[in-house]
Amino acid sequence: MFVPHPSGSGKPLSRTHLAGICGSGMRALAEFLNDCHVHVTGSDQSITPGDRRHFESLGIHLATADELGLPANAPNQVIPPELIVHSAAVPAHDPARRLALSEGIRDLSYPAFVAWLLANRHGLCIAGTHGKSTTTALTGWLLKALGQRPGVLVGAEFRGLGRSGWDEGGVPLVVESCEYQRHFLDYSPASAAILSIEQDHFDCYASLTELQATFQQFAARIKPSGTLVISAESLPEISWHSFTGAQVLRIGRETGHPDRTWTYDHVRLDGGGLQFRILYRGEPWATVQLPPGPEHNALHALAAIALCSTLVDIHAPDCISLVVEGLRSFPGLLRRFELSDLGNNLSLIDDYAHHPTALNATIETARKIFRGRRLVGVFQPHQASRTSALLADFGQSLSKLDQCFLTPVYTARETVGPQEAVRLSEQLCEAIRSLGTPCEMLFALDPIPRTLDDSLRSGDLLLTLGAGNISRLHHAFIQRFRRDHPAG
Repeated sequence: MFVPHPSGSGKPLSRTHLAGICGSGMRALAEFLNDCHVHVTGSDQSITPGDRRHFESLGIHLATADELGLPANAPNQVIPPELIVHSAAVPAHDPARRLALSEGIRDLSYPAFVAWLLANRHGLCIAGTHGKSTTTALTGWLLKALGQRPGVLVGAEFRGLGRSGWDEGGVPLVVESCEYQRHFLDYSPASAAILSIEQDHFDCYASLTELQATFQQFAARIKPSGTLVISAESLPEISWHSFTGAQVLRIGRETGHPDRTWTYDHVRLDGGGLQFRILYRGEPWATVQLPPGPEHNALHALAAIALCSTLVDIHAPDCISLVVEGLRSFPGLLRRFELSDLGNNLSLIDDYAHHPTALNATIETARKIFRGRRLVGVFQPHQASRTSALLADFGQSLSKLDQCFLTPVYTARETVGPQEAVRLSEQLCEAIRSLGTPCEMLFALDPIPRTLDDSLRSGDLLLTLGAGNISRLHHAFIQRFRRDHPAG
């Protein structure tokens, strides 16, 4: 499907440049636009060799600052785009944005451009403090299985596929919709899901009341002909009918309460996966299985099914079969309970958990699956504001490990010095120790810290946790294992 030009001319967009292309949302957008036959170029201040290989495989050129700053028609200059899209992390003095200003090229933020895409498709938006990426991925995956040929923008990469965004030319567009800086208030979806509301972005919201009010504004932007899917587990106290003209569907565990449309029960979790039964208005609908992961993924599957039901007759026998098979074949996402087994010596889980609620779920799930094994966690706190505000809760969550290691706070989007990043982590370290769990600081991740390496025993489960760059430690263990145990 072609992308209409944001000028409203009716012409298709043919060339665009993405400033900050290596960010999770922008990467997905690049892949999506590439599928839509838009010529995409990109730039970023932090490009890894893996990023470069990935974009080159798609034919997407990553421009240097010099290429963007050359005079028009210079030999090495990037072909001037019709549109520049920038991420929230890209400042006004970025070379691509300066090019837009000097050449009169339209420059849109990521949420403003995605809002334009949604206005021209049947938009399905997934919001909430936790579970956005997994639910967005599940919704897109099921719509694909159901023959709806969706477009998808997810803030995480599908395992084994090397993609986080795509477009198959159909009507639906499924978008992960973040509350950070109120970005999702640019969107007016046909239908949406809100999974949970907890304070997380302390640099944006002064109180839970302010955060809830923003989600209520988001609900008000759903088209009256659409559907709002709400988690009855996380959002029981808000009367959403007061804020939206859309139909409201509640999902959650099966409790016998008539206000829950889609529910689940009979949960079984082991190394083979997460199995549960789905019920529709209290009547058994199907028994399904997902990859191993926290029980809340059952709720995410319900949200995806409820959103799919706004587009297809989900109760038709062939659709039920396609949903069951779609959930069974869902590959999961990188950094979402990503399990790697290194033989008898060590198993690894890499997880994006950076909030106490998510840490609780990840650690408790690991305990259930790997009963009797010692859990060793390395946590990289993300943002000083979050760490400071939730320090006691972080301490409680991480004390559930058998042994914990902390890195200095990863100070994304904050002007916090290294000394403060260390001080906060050391304060958290003391809180964990006070609850009886051994905890030590790790001041570097490259190479594998000797302190961590020496502490590991045969049979341990090592969890790398956080939203920064902690996953490189997970990959360092895998690379060392492959080097020491070459195939064949």
